[in-house]
Amino acid sequence: MTYRPSAPTTDCPAPWLPITSRPQEMTMTDCCAFLVLRTDEPDPDRQGLRSGTTPTAPDPRAIAEEIAQETRLTRDYWGPMTVGIWSADTDPTPAQALRDGMPDGATIYTFGEVTHRRERCSAAHTEDPTPCDGPPVVTVLDRQGAGADGCAHHGARLLASLDGGRVYPLPDAPDGAAIEVFTAADSTRPFPWYEHAPRTQPEALSREENRERGDR
Repeated sequence: MTYRPSAPTTDCPAPWLPITSRPQEMTMTDCCAFLVLRTDEPDPDRQGLRSGTTPTAPDPRAIAEEIAQETRLTRDYWGPMTVGIWSADTDPTPAQALRDGMPDGATIYTFGEVTHRRERCSAAHTEDPTPCDGPPVVTVLDRQGAGADGCAHHGARLLASLDGGRVYPLPDAPDGAAIEVFTAADSTRPFPWYEHAPRTQPEALSREENRERGDR
C-alpha cells in the first residue's frame, strides 16, 4: 500500500515512528513511558510484549486502554496483560523496563483475557483498534493497484490514508457503497487511529480540511 507521505508526528518518540522520521528537537515533557506484560507467562524473561512512549492525555486509563488494544492487534495476543505507565522524564527508559521488568513507580492497569473477538476486514490497519461496522462492501486500491476488501468504516479510513487511492464496490455491495466510503474518506484524517498526534501539516489533515484551508 502507498500511504500518504507520513503519519502524524508527535513531540516525543512514538512507537510507530522510525528513528529517522522523528523530529530533531524533541521534549519528553508531555510524554509518558509504558510497558506491557502478559500475565499468563510464568517466565519473567518472556512476559514483555512491548514498551515505548506516547503522548499524555487527561485520562491515564484511556491511554492504557489504547495501548492494550494496540498491543492485542499488533502482537495478535488476546490473553491477560498489565500496562504500566510512568513519566518519560524519569528512569527507567522503555527499553530498560522491557528488559528488567515493571518499574516500581509505574501506575498499573490490568486487562483480562479477550475470549470473544470478531475477525476484522482486510482494510483494517493493524494499529487501528476499531471494530468493523459490517461485512466487506468495497475494494480499496492504492496507486500501484494493491488492494484490500473492507467494511465501510475501515474502507474509508484506509482510503483517507492512501496517496492516490481508489475505491470500488464489491459485487454484492449495497447500491452507493463506494460513494459513501469515498465521501466518508474525504472528511477523515489520515491515520485516524493516532488520536493524540498534533494535526497541523497538510498531510496530517483530511482532504476536506485542506480544501477549506485553500479557500481562505
